[in-house]
Amino acid sequence: MENCKQELYRFVDWMHDPLNLEINCFPVDTLSVCKSLPKTKMLYHEFDTAGLCASSILGDELDLIILNSTRSQLEQNFDCGHEIVHKYKHRGIGQDVFSCVAVKNNYNESSGFFEWEANEGSAELLVPYYSILPEIKKAYPFLNKSKDFIQFKRDMSDKYGVTPSVIEIRFESLKYEIQQHIEGIPIKNIKLLTKKQQHNQHIYLESLNDKQYKKMMAERHQFPLYMSNIDVIK
Repeated sequence: MENCKQELYRFVDWMHDPLNLEINCFPVDTLSVCKSLPKTKMLYHEFDTAGLCASSILGDELDLIILNSTRSQLEQNFDCGHEIVHKYKHRGIGQDVFSCVAVKNNYNESSGFFEWEANEGSAELLVPYYSILPEIKKAYPFLNKSKDFIQFKRDMSDKYGVTPSVIEIRFESLKYEIQQHIEGIPIKNIKLLTKKQQHNQHIYLESLNDKQYKKMMAERHQFPLYMSNIDVIK
């Protein structure tokens, strides 16, 4: 059975050449990349449709990538990466127009395979698993409080030039790969599986997002007890 996540990540690696990108050079500026691509025009437009982040139109002579002008530059960086994946991976599939909608659960296979590929591909282009997994393994022993997770996400956002939401998406989509690396499996031996493949193999793991939430809830329960102890002391 073909591993679509593994195949997609290999394709994203291949994309570094036509995009003129160096491996392990961050942050990746997809906006600058797009402006330099041949037969590609990037435009900014304030879309009327709620939640519409970007769109691309693939043509024989020219490709158009249209970004929502009301989105932040970091958001546009991800959106542009999304459309670039469409440009290189989905040409000739019988569909020439693609639209990216800002829905959090749009980052899984249920959103449609091509949109999943564009989302996951953009995330891998900007925050590749082989780069962030070692960062997570190094930081993991120090993620003891919810604020530690928050700060780590901010640090990773700064490093990779993305929003904290993109880092959260990586925490979720890479939870199986993260667990493998934390347990000592080297990057070259990491097994890549989609969420659906994990489910089919009865692999159920907490993501770093889940662990942060548990830390936060535990801290909230401890805080009233701490305050009541102060009252007793008084």
